Amino acid sequence: MSNCSTPCDLTNHASLVSAQLCARCHQVLRIKTPALAPYSATPRSGVDQEGFTLLELMITLMVFSIAMAGLSRAFLCNLRANEQSRLRTDAMIAAQQTMDDLRFQVPSAMPQTGTSSPVIINVDNKAFSVAVSYCQNEDFCISSNSRHVTVRVTRNGTELYATETVFTQLD
Repeated sequence: MSNCSTPCDLTNHASLVSAQLCARCHQVLRIKTPALAPYSATPRSGVDQEGFTLLELMITLMVFSIAMAGLSRAFLCNLRANEQSRLRTDAMIAAQQTMDDLRFQVPSAMPQTGTSSPVIINVDNKAFSVAVSYCQNEDFCISSNSRHVTVRVTRNGTELYATETVFTQLD
């Protein structure tokens, strides 16, 4: 190991920094470290504590779980609101399709009163029932060339959307 004929006395080098070589024997010196103080459950004054106690972790987890319970409730409410909004948007698309079909008809060929039987329109793999009512407000149906039209869209017995317009044929 060493080229020295006499071994190096490591006790003389206790003040050196670790991983230094002894100039005499070229051996890596090992530095003695001071003994660690025994563990104490009570904090010592003037000494920084590191880490968390079990009680602190349990309180933190309890506060976190209460917050997550509130957030999960809000998340579920948001999911329901998004689904209702999506259903309403799809119902509006079904009503728009019906209105577009009615635009190609001549108003005088439309019924003067009453409601048509519901038609099933599929939008985004959802079935909507669409019913068209004519001249519910007779003030808009004063001539044979105009019709007041109301389109109602329902799904599972619940009305999701309704719109109305007046179709008029100009001479």
